[in-house]
Amino acid sequence: MADKIQLEVVTPERRVLAEAWLRDALLETMPLPPDSSAAGKLIRQIELRTRTGASIVGIERNGSNVINPGPDDELLAGDRVLLLGTETQLAAARTALQGAASAAPARA
Repeated sequence: MADKIQLEVVTPERRVLAEAWLRDALLETMPLPPDSSAAGKLIRQIELRTRTGASIVGIERNGSNVINPGPDDELLAGDRVLLLGTETQLAAARTALQGAASAAPARA
């Protein structure tokens, strides 16, 4: 089960801005399953943002964190990823990241 966190901003001025611009933004964490088609791939290779609209904004692995990972960061089975997106985008990202490697379409 994924954990959801509503994006919160601390100062009153920023809270108003966040409410106006980021009202639908959610943060969610999920573990990357061992059979995920994304395991062993670079963030750029899975094209998550292009396919779902959600972005990977953090990776937790063995007690270490990568905040705002780049496109060349590798995802490993067992990583806990922090996703940013709308509810619809996050649902699509969960489906994409939970997909079994054997079910992944072949790329030409």
